[in-house]
Amino acid sequence: EGIRCGYVNEVGESFRYQYPRLVVPSYLIAFGYCVADAMSAGYRVMSEDDNIKRSEESKSVQACIAGIDTLLWQGLASVAIPGALINFKRSFRLLANSDSKLI
Repeated sequence: EGIRCGYVNEVGESFRYQYPRLVVPSYLIAFGYCVADAMSAGYRVMSEDDNIKRSEESKSVQACIAGIDTLLWQGLASVAIPGALINFKRSFRLLANSDSKLI
């Protein structure tokens, strides 16, 4: 399923220090999923029946709003926030296990 592609960057972040070459491709796949999901949301709005009226805005404006909303939400919820948290946790764990002293 496509939904799992949005979280592939978390696998890349988890193995960042063992397999650093996997990080960038994992983010490309995850962002690709976000873009495809946004396009799908816009397409769904454009394919709705013309008899359904949401507001005075044109269908193309509604489709753009739906696509941007989905892209922002998926980008933050599926890619940016989980990836940052995993990277932070992993970096903190490496720092805690090292011999360096924090001031």
